[in-house]
Amino acid sequence: MKALNREKIKKILVVRTDRMGDVLLNVPAIRALKASFKATIVMLADAGLKDLLQGIEEIDAILPFEEGKWHKSISWRLSLLRQIRQERFSLAVMLNPSRRFHILSYMARIPLRLGYDRKWSFLLTHKIKDNKYEGKKHEVEYNLDLVRSIGADTDDKKININIDKEDARFVQGLLEKNAIGDKDPLVAIQPNSSNPAKCWPRENFAQVADELYQRFSTQVAIIGAGEDRGSAIKLISLTKHQPINLCGNLTLRQLAAFLRRCTLLISNDSGPVHIAAAVNTATCVIFGRNIPGVSPRRWGPWGNSNIALHKDPGCNPCLDRNCPYGFKCLKSITPREVLEAAEKQLESR
Repeated sequence: MKALNREKIKKILVVRTDRMGDVLLNVPAIRALKASFKATIVMLADAGLKDLLQGIEEIDAILPFEEGKWHKSISWRLSLLRQIRQERFSLAVMLNPSRRFHILSYMARIPLRLGYDRKWSFLLTHKIKDNKYEGKKHEVEYNLDLVRSIGADTDDKKININIDKEDARFVQGLLEKNAIGDKDPLVAIQPNSSNPAKCWPRENFAQVADELYQRFSTQVAIIGAGEDRGSAIKLISLTKHQPINLCGNLTLRQLAAFLRRCTLLISNDSGPVHIAAAVNTATCVIFGRNIPGVSPRRWGPWGNSNIALHKDPGCNPCLDRNCPYGFKCLKSITPREVLEAAEKQLESR
């Protein structure tokens, strides 16, 4: 695809309105746009991620997107359209195929529109084939491929989140309140997901938490959203040495600061995994499902300090959350295997 005239690109709208991890894995692509075009970067992203995205230096401004208002209010849609049109963007980059945002960028009169050849892609001026479902490379590389098609690239593929002093002080106070010293090993566990095909058994997490405490004297904290608090209480009830329940107690920026303090995160495939990787905390991540497009090869934590655990139980086709076999891909990963991975990570730290 023909590269664009860099001198004419002054302001770029980057669109990615889905989940936390999906958005963070676009940071290298955003950096490539910033470095290559020297333009102002405005990101249209889920309003709930605004707090976290403010810690990413390549993003100059955030345009909050609210899914509920989009579906319920035509006036809100029109207001968003007017706001985007008034910004007079030179280029829109749709990092995930979306009919509504192809239409929105076209109606906002953005002259250059880049995305994937799906979902009304005739409204785009620049596009590439969407082959992410093949899962042959990491999501970071797929996202870079999109911007490379217009001549934007970077050698710096790190994902960084800046932690401010206020959030660091909050975490320090939280640790002191729970009698966790500066040198105490601290492991976070994220056992939750809205998709049962991602959920390793709760009793396995409980066994791992107890073993970590007994063998390494680690303090353990359960993290998650507010709606996960009840599930965390059930998990804690299965342990002999009770972890701290932090579900719903941290903003996303505070979560980043907390994970930076942790020695290790053990988690299902989830957004906090990518926050941990971005703040250079080691991870052990448990993956289910036998689908190339959702495999750890594509969605595993980005970086070298991470271990992804995944087994192929031979189910073909994989029916994801509608699994008739009791999610044996997840259950085939044993607490012993997770503990061995955790021990390797703890010893390396």
